Amino acid sequence: MDSRLFVSKYQLYLPNREELRREIENVLAAPVPVPTTPSPQQK
Repeated sequence: MDSRLFVSKYQLYLPNREELRREIENVLAAPVPVPTTPSPQQK
């Protein structure tokens, strides 16, 4: 498949460099949820 066709069909908006930088910073700054396992008493 031609990659230009794919982009034109599915990518409606491409961020500029500054918008992309900000979004990456926001994602990296977000807290990462820590999965918890129930203790034996909670089962």
